[in-house]
Amino acid sequence: MAKIILFDGGDGGGLVLTDNGVEPIPPFAPRVRSQIKAVGHLVATAVEQGPEHSELSGLATRLANIAIQQVEAIVGPLDPEASLIVTGHDTDGFVCGTTGKPPVPLPRPPRELPALTDMLERGVIDRSLLTFVQKATAQGKDVEEILEYPDRIAAELGIELSERSARDLKSIAPSQVEALDDPVSREVATFFQHVLADGRYVDTWAIRPAAVSGSLGVSLSPEATERIITVGAAFQRENASNRIIWIVVGIIVIVGVVVLEREAEVVDRSGIPKL
Repeated sequence: MAKIILFDGGDGGGLVLTDNGVEPIPPFAPRVRSQIKAVGHLVATAVEQGPEHSELSGLATRLANIAIQQVEAIVGPLDPEASLIVTGHDTDGFVCGTTGKPPVPLPRPPRELPALTDMLERGVIDRSLLTFVQKATAQGKDVEEILEYPDRIAAELGIELSERSARDLKSIAPSQVEALDDPVSREVATFFQHVLADGRYVDTWAIRPAAVSGSLGVSLSPEATERIITVGAAFQRENASNRIIWIVVGIIVIVGVVVLEREAEVVDRSGIPKL
């Protein structure tokens, strides 16, 4: 029996896979695509809110069954276990069949992150932060101490550290984790502190967060895992296996949501009022 893969939530058309080969298909009618996207949103919401909201999962299953029936009316009988595979960067992907089982969500691909050199050139990351962390760790300073007391350590070592860099470092210090506004940032920061305390996974936690969190007995939400993998993938492109780089990655992971927003800002320093 056939399987269907839809791209961009169905907006990009798709492929029909059969024993005889693969055939492209155009996008379905708007009402069918809307139902398919609604299934994806319900599945993602049900997973995010947890088992206590099982009614959402039931609703997603019923809507998926309706969508599958409509798709079968167009293309014919489908594979029972994996009738429909929906993918897309800007939509919630899922897999469902004709057996009546709940749809299974697909993880979203991690968003692209600029390389470290690009971040430095654009001013997204202050160069003094990188220089400070490199020199402080080379002098044997503990990472927790670096995060808690960057100003004092910079003064001791005669290193210039900008106010912004000191603020970013302090924002992920163990004593400041609970003050982070974003719940995912708090979750990642807490995980990062466990990594630092254990010491075994400083080089690998950002590229294998699920395995490391399992070893440490720390739970991670899909959102936190995605944020970590995004940064880990970016730095893996540069073969940055040096321990100090991974420490900086840890800083970027947690404050990255705030820091990366600065990249899009246009700051007027002229002092001339604008209409």
